Amino acid sequence: MIRSLIECGGYDAEDFCRRMDEELFPLPDGTPVNGPGGYTSQSIRETWRRRVQQKLPWGQAGGHADTTEAVERVLAIAVRYAYQPEQLAAAVSANTTLTQTDETVVSMTVAYGAVLGLLVQGHTLDTSLSGKLMDLVKSGVLPFHAVTGDDLQPPRPGDPDPPRAGRFASPDALLTPSYMAAAAVDPGIHIEPAWRVSIVYGMPCAIYHQLPAAYYLAARFCDDFKSAVLHAINGGGQNQARAILTGALAGAQTGLSGIPQYLLDGLDDSAVLGKLAVELSASVNPV
Repeated sequence: MIRSLIECGGYDAEDFCRRMDEELFPLPDGTPVNGPGGYTSQSIRETWRRRVQQKLPWGQAGGHADTTEAVERVLAIAVRYAYQPEQLAAAVSANTTLTQTDETVVSMTVAYGAVLGLLVQGHTLDTSLSGKLMDLVKSGVLPFHAVTGDDLQPPRPGDPDPPRAGRFASPDALLTPSYMAAAAVDPGIHIEPAWRVSIVYGMPCAIYHQLPAAYYLAARFCDDFKSAVLHAINGGGQNQARAILTGALAGAQTGLSGIPQYLLDGLDDSAVLGKLAVELSASVNPV
C-alpha cells in the first residue's frame, strides 16, 4: 500500500489491485495456517478464492468478514490524506470494499481513518475529538447520516431530517473514540492493568472488539507510545491487530521521536520501512 501511494502520487485502485494479484495472492493457498507470517486472515482467504480460484474481477471479490484486515491496510491512506478528509473517506471506503463489503465494517473503517487523519494533523484523542469529526459530517465532508445536534444530543420533536443523507446510516462509529477517551480519564472507571481493556471489549478478531480497545489505549497513553502498544500486545487474543491499530493512533500523537529507537531497530527490514515512512510523510499536503 505504501509503495503504491508513493509511486502513484496517491491512491490508485488499479495499481493497488495489480500489486495484490502479483505480490500477495501467489503466496497463500486458501487455508488459514498458511501464507506470509504463517496465517492468512478470513477476508483475504475469501478474496483469494474469488480472485484466484473463481477468477472473479475486482469489485466482485469482497466478502462479509468482520475482521480488521482492511482497517490495517488503509492506515497509510489515512496518513496520506490526513488533511483531505473527503478524499480520505473516499479512498478508505473504496479500498475496504475490495475485500470487505459489510457496510458496518466499512463505516467503522472509514471512521478509524478519519480519527487517524485528525491525529496526524496534531489533534489529541480526547473527549472533544468526536465533536470535531461530527463537524466534518455536518459540513458534508464525511459521508455519514447525522441527526444529532451540535451538542451530540438526539433530535427534538419537529426537527427535520438532514437534507443530504450520508452513505453510512449513522455516525456512531465517529462517537466511539471520545467515549473511550472519557473512560480513560474517568476516575470512577478502573481498568487495571490497562491491558485488561481487551477483556472488557473482547479478544476476538472482529473490528467491533478491536477498535474500542485501541481507542481506549491510545487515549490513555496519548503521550506514551511504548505503554500503549505493550498493553495492546499483553491483552492477548488478537493482539497483533490491536497493537497495529493502537500503535498507529499512539504514534500519530507522539510522532516518530516518541517511538523508542530499539522498537524501530528491531523491525524486519527496518531501514526499508523507515525510508518508506519518510517518503509517505513527505507526500502529506497540509492545507
